[in-house]
Amino acid sequence: MILVYTLVQGGLGEDPLDIDLMDGLMKLMKWVIFVDLFLDLIDLLTSGVRAYALQPVFRGFSSIFFTGGPLAFNYWGLQIGLLLVAMVMTLFRPLRQSKLWPNVAALLILVSVFAMRYNTVIGGELQPKVSQGLVTYIPAWTGNDSWQVIMGLFALVIFLVSLSLLLLPWERSWTASWSRTRQADPLPTTANLFNATEQKEGV
Repeated sequence: MILVYTLVQGGLGEDPLDIDLMDGLMKLMKWVIFVDLFLDLIDLLTSGVRAYALQPVFRGFSSIFFTGGPLAFNYWGLQIGLLLVAMVMTLFRPLRQSKLWPNVAALLILVSVFAMRYNTVIGGELQPKVSQGLVTYIPAWTGNDSWQVIMGLFALVIFLVSLSLLLLPWERSWTASWSRTRQADPLPTTANLFNATEQKEGV
């Protein structure tokens, strides 16, 4: 929400950002991150702690996500680390009421969510069904189930958002800034019509 609001309201249009709204969204994001970290802790206890996890689950989890595992950095650095950094940013009011740092925190969360999905899917692919140890799995760059599909989906979303900004009846300041055009005679607003009526009555 923070990124979309900044992009549409402040980046594509000419309207100022509502700092109080940014502050409220950051406070809401703080509790969402807290719940996510709590669920990550439960998952870690039931999968990565020998006393609470089944031995096959513990062996698979530790071999992938602990020190020396193929996805250790993805898990601790990206999935957990970036969430912690974003949560710390939500605790400071100057950062919450900034135009820049809420977007930085939102980007960190997006990267963390992508890392979580990557760890879930690729981590499952690394564990063989009928043998011990780990298998080698590297996503292909082209073809089905590849990075090409992921980048294509992102490109499709950007195209659809751009098309909607050009075709749908948004606020004039948004569409004018997005298309880089200015109307010579902008449509009158309600306030302008009201002022014009008062001037005529005064005359």
